[in-house]
Amino acid sequence: MQLLAAGVVDSTGWLAMEAVPGGDLQRYTQASHLLPEPLALRVCARIAEALAYAHRQGVVHRDVKPANVLVHWPTGTVKLADFGLARTDDGTQTATGIVPGSPAYMAPEQLAGAVPTPRSDLHALGVMLYQLLTGQLPYAGTTMGELLRRAAAHDVTDPRTIRPTLPDAVALLVLGLMARLPSDRPEDAAAAARLLVDAAARWPQPV
Repeated sequence: MQLLAAGVVDSTGWLAMEAVPGGDLQRYTQASHLLPEPLALRVCARIAEALAYAHRQGVVHRDVKPANVLVHWPTGTVKLADFGLARTDDGTQTATGIVPGSPAYMAPEQLAGAVPTPRSDLHALGVMLYQLLTGQLPYAGTTMGELLRRAAAHDVTDPRTIRPTLPDAVALLVLGLMARLPSDRPEDAAAAARLLVDAAARWPQPV
């Protein structure tokens, strides 16, 4: 999103952002409202491109999730919003000692208290893509505590158990984005974007 103005009032910082038409991706993570698969892949590719730009500036978003992706279908606009938790330094926690971010999308290293890196953003992107393709989170849990335990243990439900028709290459791409070790994820967001674009182009066409 475009930054229009910024300032500080009484030691509190503020940002004025552009007004964006459309809505966020949250509704498309419901099983009854899933996007066409190639479209979901292309949207995530656009987000990966936005992350690549941010990462080149030394900025880690730290809160990639469907509610922070704004789309306007008539114009094909896709924007990554809410950089409120983004950091350019090595700080890992808020002043209260709470690790910032949305737990369901946080990488195992974040949940363990490590400094978020660009590859932590890729993990969150993988969780979001998983939801857009299956309508479920990869870490099943009836309570937040159970979800966090499974996420920390990287107890991922293979997306093909939910969507048996999901191509193996796409399932492996999703799982690769969410790999437990950051080094096993794509090299960077630009590489992830290329993989996502290629997966969308190779999606099986109906006969």
